[in-house]
Amino acid sequence: MCGLACFLEDGYTVVPDALPAEAVAQALADWDAIARAHAEGAAVLAGETGPAYGARNLLDLWPAVVELIRAKPIRDALAAVLGPDAGVVRGLYFDKPPGRSWALPWHKDLSLAVREHRASPLYTKPTVKAGVPHVIAPHAVLDRMLTVRIHLDDMTPANGPLRAALAAMCATEGAELFIPPLSLCTDNAAMAALAVEKWRRGEFAPPDLDAEPNFI
Repeated sequence: MCGLACFLEDGYTVVPDALPAEAVAQALADWDAIARAHAEGAAVLAGETGPAYGARNLLDLWPAVVELIRAKPIRDALAAVLGPDAGVVRGLYFDKPPGRSWALPWHKDLSLAVREHRASPLYTKPTVKAGVPHVIAPHAVLDRMLTVRIHLDDMTPANGPLRAALAAMCATEGAELFIPPLSLCTDNAAMAALAVEKWRRGEFAPPDLDAEPNFI
């Protein structure tokens, strides 16, 4: 993990192993109980069958969720960018299992949850989502905010965010997504990941490098 340097260069950073296994297991159990208790509420999104695949107003439904953000690795990463006085303003839950999801095109999320709508030339396009007022916020505000994604499921080549994002794009465009089986992908994926890390560290092969195909 390269932390702040990667964030400033790429606009994001990854914090691996941010939560211990027992905290993840407890969070999943807590969310399951919360989702079942509020299954009929407007804030919980679910199909006719199966568990909830999304929820708004997470800070109201599950106040203790803020403890996940307070885990030291996450808190330290946020403080490095936003400062020690940063706080949480909104929480959302997403799950994207096959058959219980929705098509979401690429977009910039400029919407901000607020206490109430007021006339303002800066905060525009007022809407209400699951009973909560929202507005489009000016860039001066959005530039001082970050989105933190806490992944509670195992992240593997089979269910990673890139695969989910591509599937959502294709569903939106009415296109069919073709992904080779993992047995044909893992070697190239591992080499690409290794190459990216070496590039970040400034480790480059000399131009006279002699390639050796099939070298093991």
